[in-house]
Amino acid sequence: DKVRAKSLRMFPNGVMQSLSNVRGAIIGIGLAAGASAFAIKQMSEAIWDAGLATKVAENAYKEITGSVAKADVQFKFISKTADELGLNFFTMREGYKGFLAAAQSSKLPMQEVQSIFKSVSNAGAILGLSNERMSLSFLALEQIMSKGKVSMEEIRRQLGDSIPGAFQLGARAMGMTVEAFDKAVSAGEVYSDDFLPKFRKALDENFTGTIDESVKASNKLAEAWEKLKNSMAGSGFMELTTDALKELTETL
Repeated sequence: DKVRAKSLRMFPNGVMQSLSNVRGAIIGIGLAAGASAFAIKQMSEAIWDAGLATKVAENAYKEITGSVAKADVQFKFISKTADELGLNFFTMREGYKGFLAAAQSSKLPMQEVQSIFKSVSNAGAILGLSNERMSLSFLALEQIMSKGKVSMEEIRRQLGDSIPGAFQLGARAMGMTVEAFDKAVSAGEVYSDDFLPKFRKALDENFTGTIDESVKASNKLAEAWEKLKNSMAGSGFMELTTDALKELTETL
């Protein structure tokens, strides 16, 4: 009887403990489900953004070059350069796009245009520039080419902030003193078609070091992640999502 009485007294506590365990399990399942749903949403958005960026880039390069075949030639150049320098193909794809578009109105041959871009990329890789800094360097190239002249904004600030000594290198490339180069740039007398090939040679002479392996590995890891998302986007994800959005829009 005493044993039975003790078990009866313990019964409510046991039930409460069991209920507490069940409640905890349910909350855990709910949190896990919520986290999974959030992760799926985040991943879906990442895949969509990657696929959309590639479609936009493909269309842009097609418009710039005039055909899919010519655009493909440029993509192969970017891919080869990215592999040689250990850089992220997707960062370079965006950076090269504006420069290539601006180069269409210049008198420089395509081989020289590509060499200029590669030399700036090489300098950035040796210096271990971040993607943001690389993008600023590419933007400076684009603006110099687009304006047809070198301005202080690009050579001192955008390039100068990313590539140490860029202004001095520019002066040396043009065979001028820093003071004379400063005056010529300020007067708008340094033209891009003349400056960029010479600046490219100066960069190649100045940046001859090796690229840090850890920087290469980091860049290529980021590239691999982008490639994975693009592969998933190209497997029908974009089409299915687009159709679903159209149906939702029609329903609303």
